[in-house]
Amino acid sequence: MTVIARLGDLIADRNDIISGLQEHLNPLTNDQRYDWLYLDNPDGHARVWVIEDAEREKIVGTTALLPRSLYINGTKVSGCVIADTWVHPDYRVLGPALKLQRGCLADISSGHFRLGYDFPRQAMIAIYKRLGFTPRDTLVDYVRLLNLDSFLTNRLGNYAPVRLVAKAGNFVIRNVFANAPQGETTIELESTACGDEYTILQEATVGDSTCVARTAQYLNWRYRKHFHQQHEFLVARRAGRLVGYIVFVDDPFRALGVDIVCEDDETLYRELLKCLILELTRRGCQSLQFSALSSDRLANTLRTLHFRPMSETPFVLLPADEAVAELEGCKCSFMIGQEAD
Repeated sequence: MTVIARLGDLIADRNDIISGLQEHLNPLTNDQRYDWLYLDNPDGHARVWVIEDAEREKIVGTTALLPRSLYINGTKVSGCVIADTWVHPDYRVLGPALKLQRGCLADISSGHFRLGYDFPRQAMIAIYKRLGFTPRDTLVDYVRLLNLDSFLTNRLGNYAPVRLVAKAGNFVIRNVFANAPQGETTIELESTACGDEYTILQEATVGDSTCVARTAQYLNWRYRKHFHQQHEFLVARRAGRLVGYIVFVDDPFRALGVDIVCEDDETLYRELLKCLILELTRRGCQSLQFSALSSDRLANTLRTLHFRPMSETPFVLLPADEAVAELEGCKCSFMIGQEAD
């Protein structure tokens, strides 16, 4: 069995990449997802590395580098997120997976990208360690209950006293965050496309962070034009000026917060999150999940708002050689919305 690694052709290999992803990684992969994720990205087309059984002329694994404009310590650079990594079960030994990741690292070290990042599955950690990379941090999933009805009746039974306690608890949940923002700040849902003000807000708030550049172009593609999910924006303004926003996905069981940006104002940060909690509680959502790196200030804010940590995913940075020194002591801020989908 001879397995070779090569850079894939987004046109010639399209059907094999889609069918492989459908079968071995993500059943939602289809033509729409492929076009949206690999071809329509405003930061550029994906670069897909494939491993191929040379004797059978069959693709047996892929991994993709999806371009992202990033900031390193506040300086804008060309970056990428590693995504859609899969290997056929018959080839799940160390060699083929190493070949895939070496191809990705070659793309980064050759100058295509200054920095890559990944939220790898646990099985990939051994591969990264073999290549000299260890997790930089962990992405922690935090969950907060919004409605006690199902939570209590599933555990204690559907009895009148239990329903009464749930009703009282729901009243507290709704009213503890019912205060409107103070002063000239308004926080409302907005459904229009993101304009240049979103890019201006990102540039004004990035400081010395290492993060994804949430430009208007990126936000419209990533969230407004998503291939199957409907994302909503809860937007904060002061005297009409954009000062912050949260992006989320509504779901009756567990809503998902995927992104948050706001001016360096802890009060505003909390007000945005509290308004989202109130909005989802009014809709009858059972819970809200938000993810943050363990070292990010968002993690601390979530804990103070009674979010509980539930699970963790490793976070790996893959810098080009010339960017290694720049990442010493950097403050990273990456969220679930910066994954591939």
